[in-house]
Amino acid sequence: MKIKTTYNSLLTFKTEKGLRNAANSMHEKRLCIVLLESECGQHFGLGECWIEKGFIEALPAHIEDIARTAIDGATINDALNQIEKSIAADPEGGDRIRMSALSAFNIALWDLKGKTEHTPLYQLLGGEQQAIPIYASGGLYTANDSPARLIDEIQSYIDLGFNAVKIKVGGLEIEEDIERIRAVKNHFGDTLRLMLDANSALNFDHSAKLLDKLSPFNLEWLEEPIARNQFEQLTLLNQNSAIDLCGYEDEAGLDNLKRLVNERCVNQLQVDITICGGISQGKSLAEFAGEKSVPFTLHTASSAILYFANLHLASATKVPALVENHRLHQWLFNYVAAEDKHINNSFAKAPNKPGIGFSISPDEISARIV
Repeated sequence: MKIKTTYNSLLTFKTEKGLRNAANSMHEKRLCIVLLESECGQHFGLGECWIEKGFIEALPAHIEDIARTAIDGATINDALNQIEKSIAADPEGGDRIRMSALSAFNIALWDLKGKTEHTPLYQLLGGEQQAIPIYASGGLYTANDSPARLIDEIQSYIDLGFNAVKIKVGGLEIEEDIERIRAVKNHFGDTLRLMLDANSALNFDHSAKLLDKLSPFNLEWLEEPIARNQFEQLTLLNQNSAIDLCGYEDEAGLDNLKRLVNERCVNQLQVDITICGGISQGKSLAEFAGEKSVPFTLHTASSAILYFANLHLASATKVPALVENHRLHQWLFNYVAAEDKHINNSFAKAPNKPGIGFSISPDEISARIV
């Protein structure tokens, strides 16, 4: 089946005031959504782009160019082949904005392929429906933050069915951060699997001191303490850490993601398929992680499109894959059936429905544009 039209929309969602991580304060979340309409007009493939500073302004031009040269009027399979070639042509991810757009098209094409063939995405990818381990992501700093408030927040995630939670670190003085973590560990014990995320905001010395202070705690990982391209420093941090390092969600290049593993910069490989090449490249990276015996995790901090694409991808990887469920960024989840959002003991299943399991029309997206 051919693709009739490409739509792209920029959406803005307001967040609670006073939220921040170690790198940024936030008051809103911006999304760039790509929709592909089938020639019959009955199916819409959904994809989304990675967003960082400067991307929102530049993405529409890239999306329109790719749609004109590779998507509109092409068959789904031909378009998918062309997008995969374009992604493979930039193994270092040097053109980050274009890689973001290409990744969104890759996700949308796989979704549209599943919908037009009336097949769940996990099945197209060679997988089967299964329980996928997930974790709740939150624990941002707030305007009136305290360990007690953080404990209440984590308890709300446990009440939803989670037993694994990721919280922010690096946004306070080290002793204050340790106080937060100690309070959480004392309250919940090791029944709660706890991860930490520094959002690449620290320098080497701060990271080394923090890791030393964290060593008595039973933690799953420290995520992205320093910038992704500081390979030698990451290797040194990792060599001297009692805690696994995990990353890197904002890395666009296949070669650099492999380098992070090969040079022992991280013990756990994390990717975001909206920047590193979509579902196709995500599956390849999962296979690479399996070959290296490195745990593999899929980053999610945007909308239901990415979260459910990740669940389908994790259902088709040979290596066990962990999926993030960001409790702040629950955008567009209202389009998903209630039974498909079920969480049980930190496990979830990809919907047994065509494509990623739900649909949004261009008119519905347009209605959300302010």
